[in-house]
Amino acid sequence: MAIDFRLTKEQQDLRDTARDFAQNVLAPLVPDADATRDPHEAFAKTKPAYVESYKLGFAMGFLPKEYGGGSVSNLDLQLVAEEICAVDPGFATTLLVNGLGLMNVAWFGTDAEKEKWLRPACTDAKGEYLAGWVVSEAGGRPGGTANFDAPQPSPVGIGLTAELMNGEYVLNGRKYWPCNAGGWDKQGADVNVCIVRTDKTKGGKEGLSAIMVPRGAPGFRVEKVIDTMGHRLCQNNSLVFDNVRVPEENIISGTKGRRPRHQQGLHVVGPGRGDRRSRCRQSRLRIHPRMGQGSHGRWCSADHATPACGLSAVGCGYEDRGCALSLLEIGPIPRSL
Repeated sequence: MAIDFRLTKEQQDLRDTARDFAQNVLAPLVPDADATRDPHEAFAKTKPAYVESYKLGFAMGFLPKEYGGGSVSNLDLQLVAEEICAVDPGFATTLLVNGLGLMNVAWFGTDAEKEKWLRPACTDAKGEYLAGWVVSEAGGRPGGTANFDAPQPSPVGIGLTAELMNGEYVLNGRKYWPCNAGGWDKQGADVNVCIVRTDKTKGGKEGLSAIMVPRGAPGFRVEKVIDTMGHRLCQNNSLVFDNVRVPEENIISGTKGRRPRHQQGLHVVGPGRGDRRSRCRQSRLRIHPRMGQGSHGRWCSADHATPACGLSAVGCGYEDRGCALSLLEIGPIPRSL
């Protein structure tokens, strides 16, 4: 059956709205912000544009409608992202990171957890709500994010620990690079979704969890905002967790002892990199052989052979990605992974 690649009237309107925002709201702020020497001040100067993007539904559009989000499709998201990235990809990253963090709640949280964390994110009257996605750690031996899901126990992989004590998780460690995590004032995002090691005796597949750290948690500190060559208007941070205490219920239930699946086997590489076992032939996604129920409803083979539709790409194993080249969408998350 032929695929109609023409945009619907609604999608055309969405693209036009995003273009108008990018050209008339965001673009006038970018030159001065990007020229600001202090990286945090540069990020803070984008706040007026962020508030407007929040009002337009761009900041939380990927979250479910029942909690105030937009439930946008992949294509809708790409239409908006393309227009914003044409002006400044760093600002687009700020919006994206809200989803990288909070979609963990949408996918793996209970109904009560979704209500607790998603609704405030989607219904902020000021339009300033920020969520941080706190995963990355500085490189080194034997730790670092690059081998976060290694089978060895601590100290290999993720080093931020969360120990359960008297009904609270106590977090200790550091993170490096997380976006949005410092918030508009370097006192923290409204919530930081943190990947932590909850069991130091187990490797990355069973020893990691996602925990919500709300703004104002004692012991959380932004050591510095990192200056970067590109994407300067996206805030990257060096973070310190010194006996940060959060209630036990702040753990996202479906992630406890099971790293979020959109971290499983997924690594961005350049064209032509990666080995035959782990690389889609034409996409930029490296995928573990056991991952990847694509939009065709079939498991990819070990060498990622061309699927039945003739497109040389497969999905990466979670809900909203689908085939990298086909624009088709896939169904619910394969819970059996």
